[in-house]
Amino acid sequence: MNTIGGNVNSVSNDPDDILGTYIGFSVNDLIKSKDKKAFIAQFDPLGEGHYVYDVATGGRAWYWNEDGNEEYEADDEWTIQLETTIPAKSVNLSGDELRDLFRQAIIGMLPVHPELKEAYDDL
Repeated sequence: MNTIGGNVNSVSNDPDDILGTYIGFSVNDLIKSKDKKAFIAQFDPLGEGHYVYDVATGGRAWYWNEDGNEEYEADDEWTIQLETTIPAKSVNLSGDELRDLFRQAIIGMLPVHPELKEAYDDL
């Protein structure tokens, strides 16, 4: 597997637990959030993502366009990056994968944090 600049290009190969760190800290922010649906909406296909202060960022992936001059965001591909490592390490994954990981984490937390049911209509 190729890694460039600390980037991990597979969810299954995440030895630094980038996703676990990001999702754990983000769910902590979700617990503190007053509007849980709005928080989760940050990860909708065209969402703006979420920054965990001094820990990690999660946002839609950026690519150069064909003329090589401008950047644009991928419709529903996400880059999660740890900000606690030098060089920064990141993992790319689809929005569906990211949303599924969030949902699993939230469902797992329901016995301790039943207020997280507010994040989804169908829990």
